[in-house]
Amino acid sequence: MAQAARAYQEAYQQPQRRSRELERPARPPLYVIPGKGLSPAAQPGLSAMQKMLFAVGIVAVVLIGLVCLARVGLAGSTMELLADSAQVSQSIGDARSQGTQLEVQYAKATSTPAVQEAAARLGMGPSPQVEYLKIPTEE
Repeated sequence: MAQAARAYQEAYQQPQRRSRELERPARPPLYVIPGKGLSPAAQPGLSAMQKMLFAVGIVAVVLIGLVCLARVGLAGSTMELLADSAQVSQSIGDARSQGTQLEVQYAKATSTPAVQEAAARLGMGPSPQVEYLKIPTEE
């Protein structure tokens, strides 16, 4: 009996379901306004002032970035120059101290007692007899 009921439903009630499924629900009416379509000028966008402010902002950001890069470069160069300057100052100080030591050594070596001592080591000494030569002058 179940098969008969199923056959009855498929034969007689299915067409009604199909016709209901094919029916579309009612939509609100669609009104078409004739025109030339959407143009870029008709679409909402940014005003000229907003575009200009955006461009100025981009330029400002780029300029600030360049200034920052220049500052970092200058700071690095300054530090390098300061290190070189300190090294040159150290070299100058070393050269001055060496010059001072050489002046002291020269003063010691050229003093009269030092020359006499060096001459005595070499077997030289003052002569016991001193003679002076007289040069005839033409008058």
